[in-house]
Amino acid sequence: VLTRSPNVTTAVPAKASFKGPAAWAVVRPPEGGWGTDAQFDAEALARDDARDVECFQAWMTFLEVNAQMNVAKPAGGEEAQVRRVLDEVLLAPLEKIRALRPDLGPRVDVLEADVFRQVGLLDEAATRYERALKTAPGLREARFGRAFFVDLARWTGASEAVPFPQAIERVLAVEREPGPDVYRRDAAAAAHGVLLYKSGQFAEAVKRLEPLAARYPMHRVLNMALSHARECVLPWATEKQRRIRDEKLTLPRARLSTSRGEIDVELFQDDAPNAVNNFVWLAQKKFFDELAWHTSVPYFMAQSGDPFSKEGADASLVGLGGPGYAIRATANDRLPFRGTLAMIQTGAGTAGSQFALLTGTALHAKDRVMVFGRVIAGQ
Repeated sequence: VLTRSPNVTTAVPAKASFKGPAAWAVVRPPEGGWGTDAQFDAEALARDDARDVECFQAWMTFLEVNAQMNVAKPAGGEEAQVRRVLDEVLLAPLEKIRALRPDLGPRVDVLEADVFRQVGLLDEAATRYERALKTAPGLREARFGRAFFVDLARWTGASEAVPFPQAIERVLAVEREPGPDVYRRDAAAAAHGVLLYKSGQFAEAVKRLEPLAARYPMHRVLNMALSHARECVLPWATEKQRRIRDEKLTLPRARLSTSRGEIDVELFQDDAPNAVNNFVWLAQKKFFDELAWHTSVPYFMAQSGDPFSKEGADASLVGLGGPGYAIRATANDRLPFRGTLAMIQTGAGTAGSQFALLTGTALHAKDRVMVFGRVIAGQ
């Protein structure tokens, strides 16, 4: 209920249940009374009871399997495999419910949509939400899910990204759309706030997200974005002062020549000397030559530095490669703002050669990366 405000529950006056029967809705018999000649088909009732028991058992199976499974978001060619697991294990009980109780079809559609969007199969989720709305146009869960779980994810980076200004204008245009769909407009407003945060406009993001977070207090993505935007306001002011200081230090710079253009970076030799020395040494040894950007997430990061991403290497190992050693990257308090350069690490002393260019602010990753530079041209 909390996730889909504004909530409309009943038309019963407040505290009516404490006022006694006079304040309640009264059930009146039809003209001539209820009658006493009702006939009950005991066998039909028994069949209905058995069907409901079977339906309930299927529901309990779904809950049990859903609690035990940890189906990850598919990567690369894994989508068919993940889809097969979902169909055969997790969705089978829901389809059984649909067969037993066709009248529950829209509810089953919403449940299946939730399953698909949790593993990142947004097209499948959208299809289920839309099918539910075609049958039951007033189903709030379907309208909310379509807007806040599918559209919001797409607008903020789950699909191919467009540059931030165009992305922001796109969601503002949706927010201006006429019509009664408050969820779609609110989701567009939330996407605007998230994009402001990811692009580095933190104070503006806080102002945009605060009223929405109050309205939808249980929406995790929205509230996390607000929390991170608030947390970035003061550090960003400090970061800008540091960059003024860095200009006077004549820090080392590097140029990344890629198939899509050149990127110039400034390296924080003073704040991350071990990481910078390692990066420079690997570059001088031509370790990075011909490697791919093996991971790219819109409005988050592009990742490289894995020798298994080179043509002819074992593609099944992409993401696991390194230089054959690990370094203890010097801890510092520079945060992963948009445009920063960061070493990928899974804990202290685990950095190697993999690095990321942050294409969007990613405060949630601050404990998994170590910032050692920033883009100064080619963002």
